[in-house]
Amino acid sequence: MRDVTDCLLEAYDRVARRAHEKHLERGAVPGSELDDWLTAEHELLLDLPVDITESADCVYALASVTNWSGAGVCVGIEARWLVIVAQVSSDEDGPVESIPSDIQELFCAPDDDAPGDDTPEIAGRAGDDSREEDAPAMRAFSIRALPVAVDPSRSIAVLSAGVLGIRMPKAVASGE
Repeated sequence: MRDVTDCLLEAYDRVARRAHEKHLERGAVPGSELDDWLTAEHELLLDLPVDITESADCVYALASVTNWSGAGVCVGIEARWLVIVAQVSSDEDGPVESIPSDIQELFCAPDDDAPGDDTPEIAGRAGDDSREEDAPAMRAFSIRALPVAVDPSRSIAVLSAGVLGIRMPKAVASGE
């Protein structure tokens, strides 16, 4: 799992590059930049339905992730927000090299560079230069406000059999 900002910046960067490509395809004539941006968003960011439920101790999120590349799933959690960005695979993409196993748990660490941090890598971190320069990849995208504050450092995401499950323990109120 990554910081919400990293997930949003990744999506923003991809849309910005695609909007610029569209602008150049039109001959770089000013005046339709907003249309280029909205078209790029529509092409690259598919709506991702996410079911969110709340129990006494946790908030749970479930999303159907069939046809996703496990290596391309980015989950970002902040106290009141959940962001999921995932690359959608197609049959012609060929085999995916790195898909988390059915039992692999993905922990959110407060500091990704902390010594001894063995958090599994789900998607390239900010500053990662490995970008697809070919055809733009489709992304499923969801930003959800959470019903209560959660503790991102204790949250867990599991990708298994086409379902992404996220358990986010509620934040402990100070003074308890």
